[in-house]
Amino acid sequence: MDDLSTHLRTVMRVSLLLMSATLLLWASMVDYRPYAAGFALGLVVSLINTYYLGMKIKQMTILITSQPGKRFNLGFMTRAAMAILVVMLAYQLEGTNVYATVGGLFTSQFIAAFVGLFSGFNRKS
Repeated sequence: MDDLSTHLRTVMRVSLLLMSATLLLWASMVDYRPYAAGFALGLVVSLINTYYLGMKIKQMTILITSQPGKRFNLGFMTRAAMAILVVMLAYQLEGTNVYATVGGLFTSQFIAAFVGLFSGFNRKS
């Protein structure tokens, strides 16, 4: 359980570093503003979805240890609805790119996968 909190903290730090680089790109290069704005929008929702999934996993582990056999879901529909909502918002907003928003939605999950891989390599050493 402590590994999950550590991984989420690392994902947040890397995502915020990437977000600051994206906002710096948005401020400095006018031609790439729609891409940077869309990516930043997707990255924010991706980070929210990652934290929501982490919260649901913590709840699931507590439920499994206290009441075995009870049904539980991980909130997939909530996370999918947030992703659809942000894509619709990016479609309606004039200064955002929808494809960059969709790319930003996957970013935190990729960061979490790399953090998990690198922590596994460091633990064996």
